[in-house]
Amino acid sequence: MIPRATVPAALHYTRRADSRWVVALGDEVSRGSVLASGMCFEHAAAGGVVVHVDHQRIVIRTRHDHRQELLDPIDPRDPANRQAVLRRIQEAGIVGLGGGGFPTHLKLLAAARGNVQTLIVNAVECEPGIHCDAELIQHELPVILEGIDVVRNLLGVTETYIGCSRSTFFELPAATTELIEPVEPTDGAERYLVSRLTGTDLPMGVRPVDSGSIVLNVGTLHAIARAMAGEALIERVATVFGENLRVLIGSPLKHFGAGEHFRVGGELSGQVVGADAAITKETNAVAVSGQFKNLPCIRCGACDTVCPEKLPVASLVGISSSEGVLNHAALGCISCGLCNPVCPSDIDVAGTIRNMKQVRQHELTRASAAQRSLERSTQHEGRRLVQEAAQAERRAERLAKLQAAEAAPPVDPRA
Repeated sequence: MIPRATVPAALHYTRRADSRWVVALGDEVSRGSVLASGMCFEHAAAGGVVVHVDHQRIVIRTRHDHRQELLDPIDPRDPANRQAVLRRIQEAGIVGLGGGGFPTHLKLLAAARGNVQTLIVNAVECEPGIHCDAELIQHELPVILEGIDVVRNLLGVTETYIGCSRSTFFELPAATTELIEPVEPTDGAERYLVSRLTGTDLPMGVRPVDSGSIVLNVGTLHAIARAMAGEALIERVATVFGENLRVLIGSPLKHFGAGEHFRVGGELSGQVVGADAAITKETNAVAVSGQFKNLPCIRCGACDTVCPEKLPVASLVGISSSEGVLNHAALGCISCGLCNPVCPSDIDVAGTIRNMKQVRQHELTRASAAQRSLERSTQHEGRRLVQEAAQAERRAERLAKLQAAEAAPPVDPRA
């Protein structure tokens, strides 16, 4: 059994883009209560009282309360429930738990609209400091298989692979291979997994769903299975100071240990955050960390040399966020973190590009939403014009009939 971390005195949540808070200062919440709705839902991981609310953050002072708000269970095997399954995944607040944090229902919706035939379960932990996925497979494999079945039934995929480490591979029961084919890739990035397992090379900017594959983290599939039973995503398994724990989303990092700065993620790809940061849905590992010196870049080009995507890393670090051409190139970053250890100036290169990538992705998301809104408005205006023309035609016909009736000679009743 995976140990459960204690409940902190307070829980901290940051509002995601395209969502809004639905609670106010002083509100009492239960475990599982909705805090934010929209494209991304957020739920309280413990009961308590909302003691702080602003545009970006909410703080809940927790209390000893075991009540939990549950959603109604859904049978994902019923074909009539396909839309309900997608809505449930959204309303349960499920996002990619491997670190990406992209809303899972949008990823599944894109796969459902495409010709996706292959499901790839990502349990690859390819850098030191992260082994929570292996722990989850060891203790929660039946639940993970339920999540795999949900996605298989939803999308109708014909092939399923699970990518995992060699040690995890040997822990999988033999019966598992009836459903999935375990493999041992060397890199957990989506593009490399797809290439390794399907033989299809994805150019930069091309999504796996565009090539007939969907990649989901093993923790995400576990959360999908629990969502079908009515549980929102309010906790996850993370490697905290080397120990795998079930941690509540929103737990302050300082709840687990002392330190001024923490590294969230692996030793290579992780990012350094302050002591006021909290566990998020994407947090797969936590460790104490020092700060980067961030000395001036000497343009040695070491980061360019080690980048597996051949990105102009040094140029990306030196530009402003307004320079669109290079800024767009940051989308090709796979967050491997190889650029950080080779930097002689001790710059947080990976973190800089990660922030740039997030800004660019947010810009693209907003632009896409604006384009969809414009298309809907145009379609609505087109329908309105057609309806007005039809109404005008009917009015003209009625007027012509009335005029014809008035012009006709009166009928003699004696005739």
